Amino acid sequence: RCDTHTRHLTETMLMRPSRLQLVTTALAVACVTPRAAAFSVSSPLAPMRHLSSSSSSISSSLKPRLALPRSARAPPALRMMTTANPPATIVGPAWDNSQEYESIGSEGFKADIAKVEELTASIKKSCSAISLDKLDDIDVNMLVSVSKEMNEAMVLLGNAATYCSCEISVDGTNDAAKGEMARIRSLSSTLTQASQAASLALRLCPDSVADAYIKEMPSEKFSVQHSRKLKDQTLSLAEENLITALTVDGLSSWNQLHSSIAATMECDVGGEKMGVAKAASLLASSDPKKRVQAWEGINKGWTTHQEAAAASLNSITGWRAEVNRRRSEAAGKKVHYLDSALHSNRMTKKSLDAMMLAVSEARPLAQRALNLQAKALGLEGKMTPAHLMAPPPPPPPP
Repeated sequence: RCDTHTRHLTETMLMRPSRLQLVTTALAVACVTPRAAAFSVSSPLAPMRHLSSSSSSISSSLKPRLALPRSARAPPALRMMTTANPPATIVGPAWDNSQEYESIGSEGFKADIAKVEELTASIKKSCSAISLDKLDDIDVNMLVSVSKEMNEAMVLLGNAATYCSCEISVDGTNDAAKGEMARIRSLSSTLTQASQAASLALRLCPDSVADAYIKEMPSEKFSVQHSRKLKDQTLSLAEENLITALTVDGLSSWNQLHSSIAATMECDVGGEKMGVAKAASLLASSDPKKRVQAWEGINKGWTTHQEAAAASLNSITGWRAEVNRRRSEAAGKKVHYLDSALHSNRMTKKSLDAMMLAVSEARPLAQRALNLQAKALGLEGKMTPAHLMAPPPPPPPP
């Protein structure tokens, strides 16, 4: 039973947003790393994992980018730094991103979004000339040009997404940041649709064309070759674009609902109302009573929202099952529910099986460690998940 549960947990983690793929401990649970759901900075054209229908998940985290002030760099990248003395009322991280944007909706923020829209229009115009039925003599220089524009657009859009995510990680009720994040998800979908023809061309073209592209863009060699492994599962351009378009208000919305619940949910910990982030931090308290209260408070909080949470997860799973069914028809063979997740995580089934075998073989050692932890904490026969993050007991007096 333990083996089955462990495998199920691992498979669930693989299929969920990769995310720091927005991933990192989930923003909604730990509020330590910003999570930019429904957007992922990846290679410009090759795998097109950002909001791509070929990915197992559209939600992945954006990695923070260290950079110089805006005046000293191009293209911009986000600088993130926690403040030394954040206000006591803030639970979670505080971010000093003033060198990137002054605020949500500032002139710099608006300029970057406008630039993304401009690049998207240019990419759409270039890709309109692509015919997926005539790829033998496709213009490689055009693909390279689109790739460079995609890269610039994704960096700009990724910075804006990460900035908003930082704001939301501090305050899950920040309507301005949530509104801009929704706009960014829509822009990301539009950008993906605009470049979809180029992305599919690289996936479906003859090897000679792919090699010529890689020669011009050597940094994308792995991405191109990895994407081409999904050649037989590729749908028509219209179908791929439809999936991408519907994702914004479909799959992505369920992801956002789940994250929003976690970010705004209140937990009752020993009579004190607090957010999930603060409650989770108490799981590492030296007070065993406080740990139990935090554990029970978090679980009770989720129980209140269990119907919405279950609906979210069921809908996400149902979406992926239907997409896999469509891709199975295109490939003429069954697409396993883990195939796209493994592909997105650059893994093979053999690697997953080897990892699970290692976990199974190490189970006695892990159980021994838990028994020793229980003994050290004075909880023999009383060890529960509430105490897994407990700090070591103080040393005995001399």
